[in-house]
Amino acid sequence: EQGYDLKNVMYHASKQDIEEFVPGYSDGLTFLTPNKEFANDWLGKGKFQERQGGTGSIEGVRVEKERWREEANKIIKDERLSDSAIYPVVTRTKKPFVPSKNVDVLEELYGKEYLDAPFGSGFPTYRDALKDGNYLLYENKQVVDFLKSKGYDSMFLKESAGENKPFTTLAVFEPNNIRSVN
Repeated sequence: EQGYDLKNVMYHASKQDIEEFVPGYSDGLTFLTPNKEFANDWLGKGKFQERQGGTGSIEGVRVEKERWREEANKIIKDERLSDSAIYPVVTRTKKPFVPSKNVDVLEELYGKEYLDAPFGSGFPTYRDALKDGNYLLYENKQVVDFLKSKGYDSMFLKESAGENKPFTTLAVFEPNNIRSVN
């Protein structure tokens, strides 16, 4: 009744206790994924790489890692997972921006000439690169604010470029559109 899509559970990984979602960067994005394992890969990355507000078990892991270098792979995995959680969440986003379908909307922001200019890195034009949906081209305040002004409430992004690479991330513009499944 509040508009959350209970049939499409997404995941957000964090080393923090989350009572409400608060974006950590100026672009205002909060990142979710439909893949629990992919969320797990992002633990300890981004702005809050370590648990905030206390030491937790990570300190003991660091000491042991220095003393026992031959066990580094196991300890690094333990360190990444300590004090962490994968949160199952739902959203009430209604109008996500899908780069492969909606890229032409960005012509108003960038201009036709700019979008049709050569790009490189395997893409003939900047429009083609944007259409692919790589996060590097979208995670900035200018693009987010523009898409918000056009009525979009989120956007699908890829962590890797390429036609055969799937969209892995839903970047939600307003954190109040995310709730725990619980």
